[in-house]
Amino acid sequence: MENRNPEKSFKVMLVDNHDIARQGLAKLIAQQKNLLVCAEAAGPEQVLQALDETCPDLAIVNISLETHRDIEIIKMIKAACQYLPILALSIHDQPGYIIRALEAGATGYVAKQEPVGNIIAAVYRLLDGQTYLTEKTDVNPMKAPYSENLEKIYEIKPQPFLDYT
Repeated sequence: MENRNPEKSFKVMLVDNHDIARQGLAKLIAQQKNLLVCAEAAGPEQVLQALDETCPDLAIVNISLETHRDIEIIKMIKAACQYLPILALSIHDQPGYIIRALEAGATGYVAKQEPVGNIIAAVYRLLDGQTYLTEKTDVNPMKAPYSENLEKIYEIKPQPFLDYT
């Protein structure tokens, strides 16, 4: 799948606390003619600096959801750049996790169990103004807000918004 404007280069920011994961994603992105990694960040402070210095066209944010800090990073990115598409990348493919990422401001969600090509397909869909959800879900992004009782349904405890500014 290619973006409609192959002449334009798109800047991608990678957010992951694991250096090896960022390097792997960077190599995958570098294989695309019109995508380039403009910034890498391991935490919230680096995210804010990267947003300010590079003005990316898209952010790929790894979410582990072990501490819920990654969801807060998505919220922080949306607060700083309201229209920036965010692709959440995670090992979790359960609906509750996907919904949390979407409610935080993610525009797409890819499970790490999917084929590598799906990440690139998701990137181009988001850059084209669309959404992308992992093949392993029946979550419908058109039914937002997703659920007022989300924490009860999926047994996810809500986390307070953390201000990293």
